[in-house]
Amino acid sequence: MKRMFPGNNYCPCGSQIKYKKCCQPKGIDYFLKKNGKIVREAQMTPERRAAFEAEKQRFFEEHSRKPTEEEESVMRYSEFEEIDAVIEKELIAMGASAETIYAFEKTGILITRENEHQFPPDELKRWSAAVQEYRLIQDLVKE
Repeated sequence: MKRMFPGNNYCPCGSQIKYKKCCQPKGIDYFLKKNGKIVREAQMTPERRAAFEAEKQRFFEEHSRKPTEEEESVMRYSEFEEIDAVIEKELIAMGASAETIYAFEKTGILITRENEHQFPPDELKRWSAAVQEYRLIQDLVKE
């Protein structure tokens, strides 16, 4: 079982700001599990939820038991490599900058001006670091 992360605690994202003033207003939900582990929960689309439930049913039919939490986690994210390839292809087709494509490949996230308010500070830092790394590589190539 899990319970909501307390709003008066420092945000798990590492910002050193209280959760209620940092990620919680952005709709980023953190929970505490029984074992004390902090987890971040993302919403599933109805289509993805249906696919996930079908995968859980297939697992049950094959193994005669419910999947463990770790096995469920793998089921939720098993398609990420395929999704990433589609996103990269679309970014190229849209004419996205090379540094944006590089940062997406490096971090697995895509940050834009329109969505940056939805990311916790640690992910914004990872994104910025990847963009800077790309620029540094390009400067070294030019020399």
